[in-house]
Amino acid sequence: MSPSIASTDYATRRALSAQPGNVVLGRYRLIDAIGHLRGTSLWHGHDDEHDRPVSIRLSPLDSPVTAELRAAATRAASLNDEHASRLLDIANDRALDALVIVTEFSKGLTLSDILVIERGRPLLTQDAVTIAHEVSSLLLDAHSHGIFHGSITPDSVVVTLTGDVRLSGLEVDQVLNNHSPQHDRERADIHAVGAILYAGLSGQWPDPIDELETAGSNFARQGKTMRPSQVATGVPPYLDQLVARALQPPHAPEVKNRFTSMRDVEAALAAWTPPAPDATDAKARPSQSPTRITKRARHLKGMGIALGVLVIVSLVGLALALGVGSEPLTKPVPHKSPVPSASASVSVK
Repeated sequence: MSPSIASTDYATRRALSAQPGNVVLGRYRLIDAIGHLRGTSLWHGHDDEHDRPVSIRLSPLDSPVTAELRAAATRAASLNDEHASRLLDIANDRALDALVIVTEFSKGLTLSDILVIERGRPLLTQDAVTIAHEVSSLLLDAHSHGIFHGSITPDSVVVTLTGDVRLSGLEVDQVLNNHSPQHDRERADIHAVGAILYAGLSGQWPDPIDELETAGSNFARQGKTMRPSQVATGVPPYLDQLVARALQPPHAPEVKNRFTSMRDVEAALAAWTPPAPDATDAKARPSQSPTRITKRARHLKGMGIALGVLVIVSLVGLALALGVGSEPLTKPVPHKSPVPSASASVSVK
């Protein structure tokens, strides 16, 4: 075995042998290990200095992925947007021979949690649009600064206890998921916003998670992805078409006017107006005036996420204990009838 490989194996063992209770960078305490990806480990943690929960990723210093992760995290940290999970520290911990990436922990539910708990029931239309619009607004800001996500899944989107929307994993997740050099990050982000809206309107993520690819999934390229209106009732035609425009890859013949930029996606979501109270869409909120969605729509109130999430969060532990959290997201099915010590390279305090 060559020295370089042996060194990497040693560093990997050190980084992955961290234990609950260990303190990294002199202030961040490891609480629970969440998982491992590309030789890195992800932890729930606690910032003892500021008494706040955090997420902590450890990567061996001599791992080939570490330099990429450091560069990606540094790029993401340069974006100042309230919808992005904020990076707090990017530094080396010599005791573990590991790069430590610390991000804020947003208390709430991921979109994946919501879909599992709702068990295929759609969100209110206004809430589905709001979540997708807030993500598209963040990505529009990020793209204007040359920053992308490129690997969004339902676990990347968090609805907080106050009803705000957060997106985690900017730049970093695409490194961890080891995308090819040909990965079209802008196209992937456009597809992801369409998938988020699809999930809100139908209650189901449009494609199997392992099918998410550069320019839409294999399902989309083969014309197998059904529209939200084929999965759930009461989907407004405008939003049905919007989803189709976002999900289809550049050369698919089925959909005209497909989106080519995040600016177009964001504008289309912002321009949607809810139907009148007596319209077919029973999910429209009578109190919602038919005006352009603006930055005011920070909080989700239509389906009670902003309030209901407080109750739902308390049930997540029970749901996971019962195995709900381990269930895979279901594939769409057509509806049949209308049924009701370190030197920090980056530190943001």
